[in-house]
Amino acid sequence: MLKKGIIATPQKVDMALIYSFGFPPFRRDVFHYLDTIKLTNYVQITNKLINLGAIYYVPQGLCDKAFNDTSYFDVQQQPVLLLK
Repeated sequence: MLKKGIIATPQKVDMALIYSFGFPPFRRDVFHYLDTIKLTNYVQITNKLINLGAIYYVPQGLCDKAFNDTSYFDVQQQPVLLLK
């Protein structure tokens, strides 16, 4: 969806997943979680599970990011938590 321009930013996908699917907020967001566990690790895990069905298929864009060892968030894009 990001690659096709349907959703503009990883942050907007994260909000949709938290509010619609109930992704656990203590993990912050799905893209941050993927960056935390490293995309290469995620791809390796899903490759072991691909025989269980299409849900474990990894999109090419994510595979490319893993191969190039990049992440979804740059340091400048990291969400900032404001504490009072």
